[in-house]
Amino acid sequence: MTAAYSGRDDKIDTLFYTPLKKRSGLTLEQFYLYWKDAHGPLCARLPGLWQYKQFHLFHDEGGIWPPPPGVESVTPDDEQLDGIAELTFTSPDNRQAWVDAGLPLMIDEQNCFNETIGYLVTDKRSKTYVDGITNDIPNGFVGVARYHVLLKRRWDISLEDFRSFLTQTFAPNVAASELVVKFRLHQLDEYTKPAPPAPNVFHEPSKERQLHAAFEIAFKTRLELGLFLKSAEYAKATAGMGDFVRQMSVFAEHAAYSLVEDGSATLMGQRSPSVAKTITDAGAVSNLNDDVVQLMFGAAPN
Repeated sequence: MTAAYSGRDDKIDTLFYTPLKKRSGLTLEQFYLYWKDAHGPLCARLPGLWQYKQFHLFHDEGGIWPPPPGVESVTPDDEQLDGIAELTFTSPDNRQAWVDAGLPLMIDEQNCFNETIGYLVTDKRSKTYVDGITNDIPNGFVGVARYHVLLKRRWDISLEDFRSFLTQTFAPNVAASELVVKFRLHQLDEYTKPAPPAPNVFHEPSKERQLHAAFEIAFKTRLELGLFLKSAEYAKATAGMGDFVRQMSVFAEHAAYSLVEDGSATLMGQRSPSVAKTITDAGAVSNLNDDVVQLMFGAAPN
């Protein structure tokens, strides 16, 4: 698979990778609507962002991806997710500008989330190896079978050895497969509690629940995933994986939204994904005019 679009992420210095759960009392439909149409545009208005993506997920009920030998694949009930937010920055200063301005966003979290567990990824330890997805600004289904896989290291293995396995054995062999449309690896920093925390939202996972890496992987269809799992490249990638990884959780994606790209709010970030779809379906090009954007959105967010 061509890596024609992998350079999109070259400018990223750090990112926040945030698995999350919906607020109790909201239906899934209410949650997803609020997250993308209310909370999302609020986040897109904060300074410093290079990209802001939402990944809306199905729970991991097993059966999609049999684990390699020695790796646990049963995701406990308290680790089931409804989504992942990914926020990227081109410098530590830009990340700090976003943090400094983020109090309104933190206050709003209680309106849609029970839990957000944010991991920082520093020192350019987030890398896109392959990217053949033509549309990197999706408003809903991205057009491929995409999965978000969360990894925990074995406690008797150092973080350095765990990362070495992922970068020297796992990632190169996964990326070598012609079946893989996209592959992006995140080597997560050790978990630290956010400052300021969001009121009435859980942020403090036990040591057992904390993650150490994650990857995003996509195929044309689920059939190609099945073929990949039987491939020589996958066998090489996962050889000895159980010596380093104790648990993997696989979440299938059902929708994705890009509210900030290249440092500027997209139409979704300006007007919400639902309104952006309405404008797009209507072919209302006048809504893209600078005077309309200024009227509806105000000053540029970055």
